[in-house]
Amino acid sequence: MPEKKKNEVSENVIQGNSISRAFYKMDVNEQRLATFSMYKLEKVEHILGIATNMATGKQTTLKVDDYIARFSVQEMCDVMGLEYNDDTKHNFQKSLDKLPSRTMTIDDEKCRETLPFIIRSKWNKQNQEVEITFNPYFFTAIFDALHYSKGNLQIFGALKKHASQRLYFYLLSYRNMQSKYSNPDGIWEIKTTIKELRKMFNLKDDEIARNNDFVRRYIKETCAEINKHNFEFSVDYKTSGKPTTDVVFTCCEKLNLKQLPPNDCTSMRQDAIEINNEKKLIQKYKQKYADEWQE
Repeated sequence: MPEKKKNEVSENVIQGNSISRAFYKMDVNEQRLATFSMYKLEKVEHILGIATNMATGKQTTLKVDDYIARFSVQEMCDVMGLEYNDDTKHNFQKSLDKLPSRTMTIDDEKCRETLPFIIRSKWNKQNQEVEITFNPYFFTAIFDALHYSKGNLQIFGALKKHASQRLYFYLLSYRNMQSKYSNPDGIWEIKTTIKELRKMFNLKDDEIARNNDFVRRYIKETCAEINKHNFEFSVDYKTSGKPTTDVVFTCCEKLNLKQLPPNDCTSMRQDAIEINNEKKLIQKYKQKYADEWQE
């Protein structure tokens, strides 16, 4: 029987918004490995401090270990709510080999930069651990201390389409727009184009050439999968233009989470985290067992 750990409290991963909106393509398991690696690095307390210093031009002494994430495939499956067995381990080993060959392009108002953001992957046969080393040049983008979003690893782990994984973090990267820019409280809109989304998904000109096909596969089906598993917010979309050129995503919060007190208010902060975790757990089961919940 496959092993699946029942993990009631969802863990979050920090990801810089420029990474969430970058142009690249990975398969589902490659993306899971890369995302869980960000989570494992984020667990190192001083990582965000290092990223902040680098972004502000302060001198920071870095060790090789600061760029390396270490974990077992079983640990990743436990946190993401995935089944773990020999086939799972074998599939992730294969995906691990491909990660350093995946390039990413960040294109903003300052520059356009293309590099692999993972430069080394390793499978330790003795302790059955994964090691993933991030590219130092993308370090501040991955852990942007000012412009980042938090993704729910159980929601992310449940997504089985690579396009859904990318769109999930893309939507999250605009979450701070709620209650701003004419958005009501708890709602945020993202206006974009088919052209920009094709770049984000790293599609060639001859891939999914018809816009209607792109909308069906990369917007309609991905939004449906995200809504199926996402107990934190819902997403709807509208398209316009003939042929279709523009897309507006509308996201709506399902949770009213407590604002976390500062880090130095340890007791109050822990209380708020526990309340938020309980709200997430309740909403998770309300969505998973909707009919029974109504009764």
